[in-house]
Amino acid sequence: LTDPVQAENILGADDADLVFVGRELLRNPYWAYQSLAALGAQAADVPQYRSARAGAKTPAHVDWRAVSSS
Repeated sequence: LTDPVQAENILGADDADLVFVGRELLRNPYWAYQSLAALGAQAADVPQYRSARAGAKTPAHVDWRAVSSS
């Protein structure tokens, strides 16, 4: 799966207990953050990662649909 809406629909309809996105995560390490943004959610703030995010571009601003499919 590469589409967060599709994954959410599959899980929400109880068509599956688990979806695998391993290949997409290898291709796009920000997929989880981008998926949250696409679904209108936010990631929990983890104190250990605050310094890493400070001053960095947040992955949520990236349009996941604009990522190349190749």
